[in-house]
Formats: sequence, C-alpha cells, structure tokens
Amino acid sequence: MTSSGDLFFQTRTTDSLKRTDTGQTVQFTIGRRFDRDSTAASGTATERGAGTQAHDSGTGTLGTATDLVTFVITNNYVLDVTT
Repeated sequence: MTSSGDLFFQTRTTDSLKRTDTGQTVQFTIGRRFDRDSTAASGTATERGAGTQAHDSGTGTLGTATDLVTFVITNNYVLDVTT
C-alpha cells in the first residue's frame, strides 16, 4: 500500500468469486484508491477501484495506526465483474 499527501492510499489486490450456478471461479485484479475525508487517525473514506475485468466503489470508515490502515466498506458498495 502506498500513500500520498496523507489524504489517499493506493493498493492493488487480486480477488476471486465463485459462481454458484456453474461453479466457475473468476479471478480479477483491481487497483484500488481510498480517499480520506481528513488527516485524522480515523474517519470516512471513499474507495474506487478499476482493472481490466472489474470495477468497484463504495464508502466507509478508515482507521490508521503505525504501519496499519483499515478500511471497511459499509455503504453503497458496487462490484462490476466482466467474465
């Protein structure tokens, strides 16, 4: 994870989903960015992610500590995956 200006963090994740109807597993990589509402140790943030197969977005809480960033999406999460 990298940060810049203390107001956003960026990371890249590889995730997978399994279709219940066919059993097919779809794996996708998303570059994610978390924009904070302030430089306080905790607060709210907006997440946006994009990759060749998937896009996602949502809002939630963000907390930081030494060598730790925690983001929990709690509102309006959308994941769009192309198979």
